[in-house]
Amino acid sequence: MLWWMAALVGLTASFAWGQAVGDFVSLEGVVLSHDGKAIYGAFIYLDPPEGDLPQHTLDWQSDRPDGFSVEGGRFLITGKPPGKYRLTVWIGKQRVHVLPVELKSDKQKIEIRLPPLPALKGKVVDDEGKPVPQMMVLLTNPESKEPWMSVSDSNGEFVFLLPPVGEANIVVMAMAGNQPLTQQKVVIAADKSEDLVLKLPKLPRLTVKLLKVDGKPLSNAPVAVTVWFKTSELKTDENGCVVLPPMSQVGKQKVLLRAKGEGWAIITVDPKQIPTEPISVRLQPFASVSGKVVNPEGEPIADAEVRVGPVTPNPFPIGNLGQKVRTDKQGQFRVSELWAGNFSFTVESESYRTTGVASNVVWVAPGQSKAVTIVAAPVKKPVLQKPISLGATISGQVFDPEGKPVAEATVQLNKQLPSPWGFIEAKPSEPVKTDEQGRFELKNVPSGWHVLSARTKDGRDAAQWVYVPPAKDKPAQVSATLQIPKEFGSIKGKVLKDGGKTPAAGIGIMAIECHYYLVNMWDSEQAALNLQINENQTICVGGG
Repeated sequence: MLWWMAALVGLTASFAWGQAVGDFVSLEGVVLSHDGKAIYGAFIYLDPPEGDLPQHTLDWQSDRPDGFSVEGGRFLITGKPPGKYRLTVWIGKQRVHVLPVELKSDKQKIEIRLPPLPALKGKVVDDEGKPVPQMMVLLTNPESKEPWMSVSDSNGEFVFLLPPVGEANIVVMAMAGNQPLTQQKVVIAADKSEDLVLKLPKLPRLTVKLLKVDGKPLSNAPVAVTVWFKTSELKTDENGCVVLPPMSQVGKQKVLLRAKGEGWAIITVDPKQIPTEPISVRLQPFASVSGKVVNPEGEPIADAEVRVGPVTPNPFPIGNLGQKVRTDKQGQFRVSELWAGNFSFTVESESYRTTGVASNVVWVAPGQSKAVTIVAAPVKKPVLQKPISLGATISGQVFDPEGKPVAEATVQLNKQLPSPWGFIEAKPSEPVKTDEQGRFELKNVPSGWHVLSARTKDGRDAAQWVYVPPAKDKPAQVSATLQIPKEFGSIKGKVLKDGGKTPAAGIGIMAIECHYYLVNMWDSEQAALNLQINENQTICVGGG
């Protein structure tokens, strides 16, 4: 799996389960285009309500966003104190929308509709022309090599806002895949939007003959088939046979089959070895959980929402397979049609909620009916406080190699950021000039890691990482000193693999201070070296 896909899965899981927010506020929302299309991959920041807006770098290390829109344009921001903010939405390296918001309650919802923007729209279809949801669509400009990503929705549609102008490559991949299913070149014009149809090649399909719990064929019955995060609503024929959706060639995959009122089954399928004849699968009976939600005094909690979802160890712990029910006047609830495994139960009402899932995990066996009692704790309402300026201040001095102050040096944040492709241009902060004593001050800096750089009038540079802690009762104050080095040089080398026998192509070189990282762009392999140049201009190599 690609390294950024691992981050995506983690982010999606965080969105699904949320976090403990304590006395802070959470904001749940959706990002839509001007015509109502869900936007994937928008960076969302909650900026201070007054003053100049920060120039964010959209970097997960140095300038981590408060929110990131995933499938359906959904995002979730947690851990923010109540108060007034300016919500900013970034697409690529451009701020495209600013919206004043005020966080008051512990959980709020918002819909963000962006202004009209240049767009590349399209649809992913299978070999029969039917829409294919949950496909990853990548757009790469050969000049910038900057990847853009979208995900096809339930109609197979996807959209890229502010796509790079000119010739680009567009690739379709399975969410868990590492090989393109189809790819093509596209020329993007600056003055008009484009519409594409990306057709996938014919993929093998498995036919399953479903048998009821008693062994009889499940004829002409609806069946929900889930592969990864995609659930398809299908129907068996008179012989109980159903043809599963096409699967990408990414190794063995688990498939969950559920027939309402009948039972469930989980099978493992190898897409590279699809049998030509139908395979018979016998359903197992559904399990159920009933119970009662009470407060710490044992009193029933009425009209509380009970959310149920699979958690490991569970033979099928992924996918959007959660259920929601509400308690009655006696605090009672019932959840049915569960397959065997672990399930978490979380409760939330206006005055009570459970904290975490570890104490409310229930194991059920096939056909088992289990009774539970869930205790929910009182909700501590957030205390509204006077908003504070969340931007920090970075102050310091710039010195020359002899330790003398450097006047009129240009100082700014994130002028360039290290990446596996080398240093990339980022959206920097507004530059400031040092005074006669070499002093500078940068205001309204968001929390996180930043690259602080200085350039003298004669073009000499110095840079270092600085960390800005989150604001608490008052904005953070950070001090930093930059010194221009005596000399600059270059490092040339060769990357080898197989014990130094074979040249390694396609390896990105990433430089962070004196650390140089070698990153395989499509796998997770990584090596690191410490490289320094001594007084004799000799390269010194040490393990890092």
